Amino acid sequence: MINKFTEISPSDARAENVFNMIGKQWMLITAKNNETVNTMTASWGTLGVLWGKPVAICYIRPQRYTFPIVESGNSLSLSFLGEEYRNALKLCGTLSGRDVDKFEASGLTVSEFNETPFVSEAETVLICKKLYAEETGREIPEVVDWRSPQWRRYIQFKMKHFNRYIRDIVHVAREAKPGIPISVQSAGWGSADHQGYNSEFFTLFDFSAGDFYTDVRDQDVDCKFLRGVTANQPFEYMVPRCPDLIYHTVSKPMWQLRQQAYSSF
Repeated sequence: MINKFTEISPSDARAENVFNMIGKQWMLITAKNNETVNTMTASWGTLGVLWGKPVAICYIRPQRYTFPIVESGNSLSLSFLGEEYRNALKLCGTLSGRDVDKFEASGLTVSEFNETPFVSEAETVLICKKLYAEETGREIPEVVDWRSPQWRRYIQFKMKHFNRYIRDIVHVAREAKPGIPISVQSAGWGSADHQGYNSEFFTLFDFSAGDFYTDVRDQDVDCKFLRGVTANQPFEYMVPRCPDLIYHTVSKPMWQLRQQAYSSF
């Protein structure tokens, strides 16, 4: 079956509609670990250029049987099949290799190129060498527990990408208006969802800022902390007139606003 294929480099490949190939036609990600070969259907992915190299990016949940097989190896294949194999693609996307031999169940066959398995019935096959792998997400923990390694990993992951987002926004703002002072909403460090901020966050901009919906004691702690970590002075502090986010149409009396503002400093 392998004789039907002609080997070409990615730069010589015929231009295809990548969005249709991956999103509508789907693909089979195939890899092996020792003698174990498995394939899975995927409709998420990317083809493009990274680090000056033609690359394919695949997203595989750690719960998938294919995941540890791909993790343990140095290569994998992406196989694109014709519409006549739609049922086989559906089967390979719904059954687990833990329970069945997908090739036997689907009627597909497997071949190898330089010890990398691929689906023989494919119209197009990409043989991929692993360049880089990174965990891009985890299941969000349901319980807030700072003693839990799972919760701390979640917060670290969240802050890593949140900080990257803030850094990009600040960069765009300063490119548009060089020298402009940047203030970022920082009140969330003590928010009810316990998300917190890490120390890097406060180095990404010039001024901390906050609007606080908690009581006077919480605001006092929040404000003094943020005033201490802001890179520059003054520190911007806002006392909302409404008691909390739910009651935006209700105003606090002026005496309470003054009390909150005075007590914060």
